[in-house]
Amino acid sequence: PGRLCLNSPGGSFGEGVRLAQSIQHIYFLGTAIAQGHRCESACAIAFMAGGYVDEGLPPVQPIMHPHSTLGFHAPSIEIPSGQYSEQQVTQAWDVALQAVAEIVIMRSGSEDVIGGYNFHDALFHQMLMTPSDSMYYIDTVEKAARYDIAVYPVGLNSAQPADAFRNLCRFVDGPLYGSFDVVPIMRSSSPDRAEAFFRDGFHRGGGYSCRAVLSLDR
Repeated sequence: PGRLCLNSPGGSFGEGVRLAQSIQHIYFLGTAIAQGHRCESACAIAFMAGGYVDEGLPPVQPIMHPHSTLGFHAPSIEIPSGQYSEQQVTQAWDVALQAVAEIVIMRSGSEDVIGGYNFHDALFHQMLMTPSDSMYYIDTVEKAARYDIAVYPVGLNSAQPADAFRNLCRFVDGPLYGSFDVVPIMRSSSPDRAEAFFRDGFHRGGGYSCRAVLSLDR
């Protein structure tokens, strides 16, 4: 599958929505933000269209590099500086509302698109609550995991394998059931490998287990 690499400070929200719609209609097209690049404002709307779920295949998430920038904010009302008429204000307001309405339609899955538009409720809420002269950044691993945004590449701290395993199996979608502080059952199949198994307390309801293998030479 191909990926569309994005690098833009944003621009017209309407154009961002149209780009997102185009991405959705291209079979198995993902999105990515490379090292040192940024995707903000309208660009972020398009970025979120680069994930899909197809029965029988692993889900694909939008990918951002750890040293890239991803930011969201509410659409702005674009009106000329100085004096302006009531008609100009109303027209600008309608354009902003139309962009939001199109995002809602894509999120609802009512359009015939590949895999839907995986734009989480919580992230959509954060976007609308962030003024147009500010920015809500995806600047932690916890935020990225919460909103199904992949971060790649990611290095692990081999000096503390127990902590690394906790991060790998971390529950990020609600309260944790079970004791998260208990060190997982660990064993080593070779000097440079470690394996951990959380018996419970992982994911919704704590009814899932998590098994992870860590290579200690990387």
